[in-house]
Amino acid sequence: MARLIFPPGPKQGFTSDTTSRHEASPYHVIRELLQNCLDGARDAGRRAEIDFTIDEVSPSEIPGIDDYREAFKRAREGRGAIQQTLGQSASNHETVVIDAIDEQLSQQSIPVLTCVDNGVGLDDNRLMALLAEGDTTKARASTQGRLGSWGVGHLAAFAASDLRYVLYAGKSAGDGARAAGQAILASHQGDGAICGAEGFWVERYEGVRLDGKHEFVADVPQVLSGYLETVSPTGTVVYIPGFNWFRIDGRSSVVDEMARVAALNFLAALETDEMCVTIRDHVHDRVETVDYDHLSAIIAGIAHERNAKVRGQWSGGRASRGLQTLRDGRRLEGVLADDPGVEIWFRAVSREESARSSVHVFRDGMWITDGPLRMEPGNFDGVNPFDSVLSLRQPATSTSEIYELVREAEGAEHRDLRQKEIKGRDRQQRFADLLTEIAKALREAAGEISADDSFTPEGFAQIEGSIIKSAADLPPLRPRSQTGDGPTITPTTDGKRSRRRRRNDQTPDEPAGVRPGRAVRMRRSIRGEPDSHGTIQRIRVLCQIAAESPSVGLRVRRDRGSDETCDLPYAPEWLKIKMVEADGGEAISPDQHGREAMNPASPGDFTIVLAEPVADMIGLELDVVARRGGTGGKTT
Repeated sequence: MARLIFPPGPKQGFTSDTTSRHEASPYHVIRELLQNCLDGARDAGRRAEIDFTIDEVSPSEIPGIDDYREAFKRAREGRGAIQQTLGQSASNHETVVIDAIDEQLSQQSIPVLTCVDNGVGLDDNRLMALLAEGDTTKARASTQGRLGSWGVGHLAAFAASDLRYVLYAGKSAGDGARAAGQAILASHQGDGAICGAEGFWVERYEGVRLDGKHEFVADVPQVLSGYLETVSPTGTVVYIPGFNWFRIDGRSSVVDEMARVAALNFLAALETDEMCVTIRDHVHDRVETVDYDHLSAIIAGIAHERNAKVRGQWSGGRASRGLQTLRDGRRLEGVLADDPGVEIWFRAVSREESARSSVHVFRDGMWITDGPLRMEPGNFDGVNPFDSVLSLRQPATSTSEIYELVREAEGAEHRDLRQKEIKGRDRQQRFADLLTEIAKALREAAGEISADDSFTPEGFAQIEGSIIKSAADLPPLRPRSQTGDGPTITPTTDGKRSRRRRRNDQTPDEPAGVRPGRAVRMRRSIRGEPDSHGTIQRIRVLCQIAAESPSVGLRVRRDRGSDETCDLPYAPEWLKIKMVEADGGEAISPDQHGREAMNPASPGDFTIVLAEPVADMIGLELDVVARRGGTGGKTT
């Protein structure tokens, strides 16, 4: 008889690293589920047909629910006893988790999200690899030999369940129908032993881990087998009870968000008709289909969006340009000619359409990133703007070098390309060389901007003649006076400085913590260090401060594009600093406002860690000001 069994394990509360690293967002959950479905269908050699269903069921219909209730009761009581003994109270996160489980179990009907695909299904080996990913005592395993086939993605499903309970069923060509499940609660007192936080719904379980002394469920319950009957000849079911609607206000819009995620992240697969996604919400009586026929309409509805809703995702505007490139662009021939896994689509764009050139990278039809290594927008300065799609696929009868390197560079979440993920310095260099070769082909296809190719945005005047001088001929900018009626230095075209008194009624209010100060003399270089999502939270500073300089204050701001000569000047945006990390190992915290951090004179190289990430370095300025005398210039 199948049961939900919690084997012995280490002590752990309801705050679980396994579940907390995934967000309750369709951008994480649905993307990961769809990726596994697409991989499974590709292994089976067929078009991926994926059905999502949102429904409500009685708690009694959920397999293993009685064992779940008992384990939850013991876990909550055990945590309460420990906290009382220590004179502590539950953390806010733990309270939220417990309350959410309580609310689900008290309902007469529980919402369930189900994902069904027509892939290769789940045999014993695939179930073992899938469940072992949540077992922190075992290394990652993949019977397919692919990082994404049955990898970390399955854990994303737990973020969609307030019960933190997920069930799986599948039928495969070899083993027929199989089912299993996993729950993640907190460690608790069992029958004579401490049970771990992770429980497994299986037929039989021995030992402390999934090590072969167990049996998966062959007599699949109707609540799961009913879904298996809809797929032929093989397929998989992911059953998520306690569905939390991704914590979206207005639950009827969840279908739209799921469709959006499918269209954005699998645009290339949908465009080539490799997959079809159907979303059925029986609670709100809604159905949405995402396939080749509906792709244009879905993308057109979000084409106006310049920024992605979630960091590290694709925006609607960029997806719209990518779709147009796939449909109207031309294929570049001869790039990496010896590699059959590469397709590059290229489309020249007007400057009105895009100020920056873009390279959208897809692997097996799934969007990975924009602007990878060697292909950031800055790499295409001086050439005509363009939009391109780099599509990588594993050939059926041969291998692709760039495909394998990109797959390895993706990391666990497949949303970025990081050279350091590739094993071996020679292979890392080969990866960089291949991307450099592709970037070179794109620059040649775009062509250099001609000297007489001028562009004047509407509403701006164009100034010509001898009045225009090289920036090197202009005097350096000096620090703006931050308060009072002090003089302001502004750039001129004749090489001379001009002074102007700034009226108090033109002085924008500055936030607390921004104090006036004189800049110090120094040599410096700053650069942003993008994270895996392409945003910047760490700013690397290489500097040499004049020996006579005193202790200094470090501040970061973003110029708003106006100065004190404007009638209504915009105040600069002063960014909050989390800390300053000196190369010697010292970590320096900012002041109470988070606007300025003190650093001793001649600190050498250091890194500024911002409290919140920024999208880019455009307009960012680093102020280094004296705090006990000292003179000098300004760094930008």
